[in-house]
Amino acid sequence: MNRLVILKIDAIGDYILFRNFLKSIRDSPKYNHWHITLIGNSLWKELFVGLDKEYIDKTIWFDSRRFTASRIYRRFFLWGVSFKKYDQLISPTFSRRFFYEDDIVKNIRAKVKVGFEGDFANKTVSQKKISDSFYSHLISVASEFEYYRNKEFVETFLDQHLPDCVPSIVLKNDNHYSVPKSIIIFPGASVKSKQWPIPNFVQLVTWLVSNYSSEIIICGSKSESHLAEEIIRNCSGNIKNMCGKTSLMEFVYLMNTVKLVVTNDTSAFHFAAALRKDVVCIFKGDYFGRFVPYPKEIEGKMITLLPDGIEKNVLSNFSLSPFDISEVSVTSVITAVQNKMNFI
Repeated sequence: MNRLVILKIDAIGDYILFRNFLKSIRDSPKYNHWHITLIGNSLWKELFVGLDKEYIDKTIWFDSRRFTASRIYRRFFLWGVSFKKYDQLISPTFSRRFFYEDDIVKNIRAKVKVGFEGDFANKTVSQKKISDSFYSHLISVASEFEYYRNKEFVETFLDQHLPDCVPSIVLKNDNHYSVPKSIIIFPGASVKSKQWPIPNFVQLVTWLVSNYSSEIIICGSKSESHLAEEIIRNCSGNIKNMCGKTSLMEFVYLMNTVKLVVTNDTSAFHFAAALRKDVVCIFKGDYFGRFVPYPKEIEGKMITLLPDGIEKNVLSNFSLSPFDISEVSVTSVITAVQNKMNFI
């Protein structure tokens, strides 16, 4: 039996923007009889198991923290993936990392290796020149939004047109979480510069408590629990700290039942978009148009707020925004939330 390996080891939000294409690959005339292995990031393992495992025959889980911190883990991981032979490999990550995706591709034994032409976001010019040689074929795409980039890559790889679609999560069964009148607040972010100031969240939550009877649920990782506690200490009302208290799939089920989500530029935004939830995203503007905001034709129930006075056309070339997220005013967030609450 022919064997395909898919290397997808980036973050949770990246997986949400790619995961629907696993079914496209599995169902394609070209690969529906192949044995398919996924090398995935253990951060989203539970999401894969809960939603997508039927499309993959075998999984190998990658721990990014240990790969960075432990030479022993790195050595044994690279040795382990080199042990098996494959007919084809695909690495559908646009901004390939020289010491991650590219290094793993170099060590995997496959007759054909396909990746994105990509960019220089995670590597130098010389590193890209070296790592490009690890691949048999590099696919160039014209799309700018990451989901469309993934679609264009998969279509080229499959040599097959795929129907127009949008990121989606369809839950297969019910769950005990049911909080239809609640509002989720997601105050954390992967980097400090993407995190709206906590005093601003305090003002927002205070306004919400004063104007609506909705329960406020603050979500995030366990390491972000102190953010929730700071908000709760400075507010009164029906506010619950759920940071680190749900598994990833429990969080998805919880979000699926709430009325509104307010979040920084995090994976929570992509979860809300895929679940078709009303969401307000507070966005600094980094890599504008690549991940956030979503294109108008699929924007749906989303409102994305940038620092006041910024013209979107100054945020180009998918670079880091020079603006401060604190410049997104509390007034603009309250107005957006009020507009959402008036029509839900």
